[in-house]
Amino acid sequence: MTTLFEPKKKTIVLVHGFMGSSDDWDSIIKLFEPISSCYTVDLPFHGKEQECQVSDFKELTIFLQSKLKNVPKPFTLIGYSLGGRVATHYALANPNDIQSLILESTNLGLSTLSKKNSRLKNDEVLAKELVYDYRFFLDHWYKKPLWGNIITNSNYSQLIDKKLEQSPQTLAKALITFSLGKQDYLLPPLIKSKIPTLLITGNEDKKYCTLASSYITKGRNLSHTIINGGHNTHFSYPNKFAEVCIKFFKEKKK
Repeated sequence: MTTLFEPKKKTIVLVHGFMGSSDDWDSIIKLFEPISSCYTVDLPFHGKEQECQVSDFKELTIFLQSKLKNVPKPFTLIGYSLGGRVATHYALANPNDIQSLILESTNLGLSTLSKKNSRLKNDEVLAKELVYDYRFFLDHWYKKPLWGNIITNSNYSQLIDKKLEQSPQTLAKALITFSLGKQDYLLPPLIKSKIPTLLITGNEDKKYCTLASSYITKGRNLSHTIINGGHNTHFSYPNKFAEVCIKFFKEKKK
């Protein structure tokens, strides 16, 4: 776990997405430094935890609890995509640890068994493609509409190089283990928890903008901000992402 801690600052924990690592948050941590103490963690199958394997979201939550046991509480938990799903699981299991949640491009789950079964079958196909030709998989992956114009970003090649440091076989296991087809539908318990939650999506990611917009109609503790970018707004527009988060922090202080 990476730690940047100074007393009396706001405590923030950041959780990366699929095929990512704690390093993905470096630019955001620099922007948060004046107001916060930041902690990051590599998820099982990723980064420095590639040898660490779990079998389901319950074990993943226990893993995160062990990694965050010494973090000052309560804290704000920020998660991107898969990291947002992980963050929500953790928050619901440990509500007293959480001051607020920020979920970037996060799917809170599928509401029917048929949808879950369909998604799991799709992820099983993707996992095979990932292992067969990882570089081809990445090139194809980032051409999907939800990523917007990410391939034109000046740091795109660096992003790909970081992904290529990971093991495709291990990532394939992560894809199946953390499939939406195996995840609970988290929206009802999140609303019931009343945890202040900000949803952030990029305007080029129409799918997740629509999803987040549907969520906020169901819970008063949920709010939604759309900024520039595709699925990964903190990569494409780090300054704007940080600005929106800091505004949310200030609003929750009132």
